[in-house]
Order: sequence, then C-alpha cells, then structure tokens
Amino acid sequence: MDALATRLLATVDAAYRTFARYGPLRHLTLCLCNCCATPEDRQKLINTPLRQIPSALLAEYTNSAHGVPPDTDELKYFLPRYFELISDDDSPDHGPSAHVLQRLGDMIRADPMALDPQERQVCADWMAAYIQCLIRSEGSGEDRVDCLTSCFETMFAAGFSADLVMAAYLSGFRQPGYGPKAAGAFAQGLMTSHVNYGRPLDLYALTSAAQSEKDQLVALLTGQDWADLWQSLLTDAPVNGLDETECIMIRALAALSPEVWAANLMRHN
Repeated sequence: MDALATRLLATVDAAYRTFARYGPLRHLTLCLCNCCATPEDRQKLINTPLRQIPSALLAEYTNSAHGVPPDTDELKYFLPRYFELISDDDSPDHGPSAHVLQRLGDMIRADPMALDPQERQVCADWMAAYIQCLIRSEGSGEDRVDCLTSCFETMFAAGFSADLVMAAYLSGFRQPGYGPKAAGAFAQGLMTSHVNYGRPLDLYALTSAAQSEKDQLVALLTGQDWADLWQSLLTDAPVNGLDETECIMIRALAALSPEVWAANLMRHN
C-alpha cells in the first residue's frame, strides 16, 4: 500500500473513531413507502454492525425520501461507512454516485454548526485524501466507477467549501507523472459532462448551493492559480502526455470568462 492509499485509509479510521459516539442506533428515520425502503431494510440497518453494512443496504438509506433526519446523529453515525465504501469504489447509491452524500450537504447548509470542529476536520481530511487517490487513479489510466467530474459534484453536494475542494484538485494536478494527465481528463469532463460540447460546467450539486458558494466557485475556476495550471499543461503538452483533444478542451475551458461561468451556474437557482 502506497502513501496516498495509506493516508486515505487513515482518514477513514479517524472518521470511525470520531463519529463512534453516535452509535449504536436505537431508532432510524427511513421512508417506508413502496418506492423506498422496507421495514426489513430499516431493521437490518439498525442491527448490522456499522463496518459490516453492505453498500446495497446503505443505499436504501441514501435513496430514502426522508431528507435530513430530525435527529442528525443517525446520519453522523453512518458517515464513516459512507467514506469507507466510497473509498473502496463501492458507492452506496442506486443512482448517480455524485448524489451519494447529498444529505450531508443538506444538513450542513441547514445548520453550518451541525458538525463540531473536529468532525469538520475529519470530513475535510477524508475528502482531500480521496480526491488525491482518485486523481492518481485517473491519471494512471485505472478504470473506476467514480471519475473526477462526478467526484467534483459529490464534494459540492456534500457541503464541502469550494476552496477546500479546489485546493485538493490543484494539489493533485500538480503532482508529476499522473497529475497532468488527470487534469486533462478533468478539463475534458467539465466541458462535456452533463452538457453539450462547448458549454461550461453544469453540476446537479449546485441546485442546493447558495449564491455565495457559486460566486466563490466561479472566482476560483477563473482565478490565477487555475490559469497558471492550464498554461503550464499546454506549454509542456507532449511531456505531460496530453493528446490533441485534451489540449482543445483545456484551451476552451481556460478561455471561459467569469461572466460565462456565472451565467451557466445561474441555471441552478
């Protein structure tokens, strides 16, 4: 196990320790309509030891139409298992993996103090470590369920601030070897995922984001740090292993103005 994987595993273990005080479950909010979970699912989620809950069972909680539970302790109880399964490329969600942590983000947006400082730090540490591992995987050509653009959406949906998410991506893209290739894939994904070619970022996660979050995201995406990254990638494109399509996408992304980004993101109001 290399240093990145070891770091990711350590953040998952830290989450289990930090959130252990919220278990075991004594009750559980779960929608039991015909389209959601069953009473049997509810009982299994309560009775199964947290580390043994399979992805398919936790997905019943993810996709239950109950929103943020009245007692948020139950959501905090599940967080380490969410982090562990996502890290293992086994996202507990029946739908797009980008929505898997939406309830966490809804909780944070409703109450920014829902997590105490230690809990926020543990979550942020996991997020950064996971992004680093995913960048290394994509930059090395590994085939994974998650990808850099859906992860980008996942982390915004989960309520992580734009500056933390973008800093983790920048750090990974600056790594020699796999970083530039992953950055090229990310640029291509931003320009093509969810929208027709030539349109900028269109993330479902932004439906729940405040305008201040969108403004911060636009400022970061069009700021000097990202401009410098794109320029460095294009300057040494052959050395960085970028093909012509990736270079075209990087140029198109780098050319987008703050006004174009802002106009596109306004569609999520």
